[in-house]
Amino acid sequence: MKTLIAVAAALLLVGGAAAQGRAPAPGQPAPAQGAQAPLAPPQQMQPAQQGQKTAAVVVHLTEFGSDLHRVQMALSTASALQARGTPVTLLLDVNGVHLADRGTPLDMAQLHVGGGLTVAQGQGAPQDEIQPVVGGGSTANTLESLYQQFVSGGGQVIVRQHCASMAGIDRGALRQGARLVNDREIADVLAGANRVIDY
Repeated sequence: MKTLIAVAAALLLVGGAAAQGRAPAPGQPAPAQGAQAPLAPPQQMQPAQQGQKTAAVVVHLTEFGSDLHRVQMALSTASALQARGTPVTLLLDVNGVHLADRGTPLDMAQLHVGGGLTVAQGQGAPQDEIQPVVGGGSTANTLESLYQQFVSGGGQVIVRQHCASMAGIDRGALRQGARLVNDREIADVLAGANRVIDY
């Protein structure tokens, strides 16, 4: 009778080890019934290979003749970002499309004189915005030079086709470096941008 009890106890121990997916090693005591098997060490997780998104900024300009300061700030910001190695796209719509029109003079610039506001006189400056430059002031870059600097540095200029059409600007009237785009193309550019700056 004692022998039968001993055999039954041994079978229970072996069965418990087998249920956990392993047999007890020779000379090793079998784990108690219901005991958890030791967990295998966690595998080293490799970082997922992800395609790096190119840093991109869209500078969105909607104004032109009614707010030259805004135009100049948009171009200056675009060029400053470009100088840091950031790919920049200048998006022109609403009244901003006039910046890309070769028929629109760009020989004008905002000036800062003694902390006060001025608008430089130029052939293309709107008459209601021309202010006399008094005292010693530093002349700013004209819109023409800022635009050329941006384009020559590799900047992209896209013009919303609908707005250009409303302003009477066709493909043949565009400045160097500018191109007409439809709404779907604009959506693609905006969706791929890391940041959009509105002026």
